[in-house]
Amino acid sequence: AFFKSSLDTYAEFEQSMANVKALTGAAGEEFENLQNAALEMGKKTSKTAKEAADALGYMSLAGWDATTSIAALEPVLRLSEAGGLDLATTSDLVTDSMSALGMTVEELPGYLDKLAQSSRKSNTAIDQMMEAYLKVGGTMNRLNVPMEESATILGMLANRGLKGSEAG
Repeated sequence: AFFKSSLDTYAEFEQSMANVKALTGAAGEEFENLQNAALEMGKKTSKTAKEAADALGYMSLAGWDATTSIAALEPVLRLSEAGGLDLATTSDLVTDSMSALGMTVEELPGYLDKLAQSSRKSNTAIDQMMEAYLKVGGTMNRLNVPMEESATILGMLANRGLKGSEAG
């Protein structure tokens, strides 16, 4: 039973990495770096290597290259842990909400900090904040509303019972 479970786990991880390879077009050293990043996160966090690989897949779907995805993996993983969220879903919400806001990957650390702080200071969860940004992010971007202000507005709406996509 132990060996079968180990083989199943390995097969699931390999399938997730095959998806990453297909999405990124990564080969050779670049693919090895992606694989090593997923394995490393599986060792040093509460998430599995397969979950990390799935998150890399969502980052690839968003158009992030291998280097960017590797750099973003741990911060996104930590956000997932902080919010008690599924890692692949968190990765998908992060990439989509950042895209809606017109944010670049270089802005990821500041974005994640603002999400966590807004969630902590208001009656909303991290995933609800990102869902709100999926709906309103483009408008906030076009109106040049700073991230701090938009997060405050969404937090105030959450405190009044409007959360997630409803707030957006």
